[in-house]
Amino acid sequence: MAAIVLLKTFNRYQRYLRIAGHPDLPQMKNIQVEYKDDIAVVKFNQENSKVNTLSKDLMNEFSPLFQHLQNDSKVKGIVLMSSKPGSFIAGADI
Repeated sequence: MAAIVLLKTFNRYQRYLRIAGHPDLPQMKNIQVEYKDDIAVVKFNQENSKVNTLSKDLMNEFSPLFQHLQNDSKVKGIVLMSSKPGSFIAGADI
């Protein structure tokens, strides 16, 4: 329940978030990162799909991003969410 409240709060203040453009990270097609103070908001948004799936492309983007966020001393927390309405991850595309 607390996570839902947190996500609604982030959506309400979304205009105050800054979008990441870090030179150490490759260009990502399926993931968007925004920051609210010391919180990294990672949004899954798989191209050309109604839902997000755990695909090879998504995982290839997520792994280095997560490693980068883990090593960033300015990041105190990470919120994972979907940009697709009504779902988070629909399954695995293996």
